[in-house]
Amino acid sequence: MPFVYDCSQAFDLKKIPSPILLDTNVFADLYYDQTGLIQNSSLQRLLPYHHVIQTCLLEKHPLYISAHNVLELFHLFLRRDHYLYNKTNGQNYSPKAYRAIASEKQARASRYQLILNQIRSSGIQIIGLSVEEQSVNDFVQSLDQNTMDTNDFLLTNLALEKDYAVLTDDCDYAANHPQCNIITINPSLLSAARNFHYHIVA
Repeated sequence: MPFVYDCSQAFDLKKIPSPILLDTNVFADLYYDQTGLIQNSSLQRLLPYHHVIQTCLLEKHPLYISAHNVLELFHLFLRRDHYLYNKTNGQNYSPKAYRAIASEKQARASRYQLILNQIRSSGIQIIGLSVEEQSVNDFVQSLDQNTMDTNDFLLTNLALEKDYAVLTDDCDYAANHPQCNIITINPSLLSAARNFHYHIVA
């Protein structure tokens, strides 16, 4: 039976037996280098996740990010960069037109490489995530049992395969199938997980 752990209070790493896999939503704000320019109402609310990550790094508890989530991270940053560019320059470039601007491409390449280096040097390990045709079949066949997008589904199955716990703020992780170990502060996710009979870690 998968467990769900509420880390909104004092985080006790001893209660987490598994290595921890980070969902993009809990670590993105740690690495985006222009956060101060983006209005982000959720930043304060997400701080407990940052505390969990820092605690794990200090205590050498295994922390993983899938390569797929790193690409999702860069896609998120691209959307933010696009928004900032249009706002700062009074433009209305489409995402595709923005991606073609040579100076912006060079700036992103440099910044994103720095972010990638920071992730690697922090002690967080980037791990591979293979996507086979069977993963596509499994996703389609489980659509009536969850509300996950494809990224959530892949991460859940990686966690199941490796016996990881996913640190996430995404309510979609509470499901009939598939079910993996969850660490969260999200009250809706905690409530939904209880309804789906996850083991509550007290």
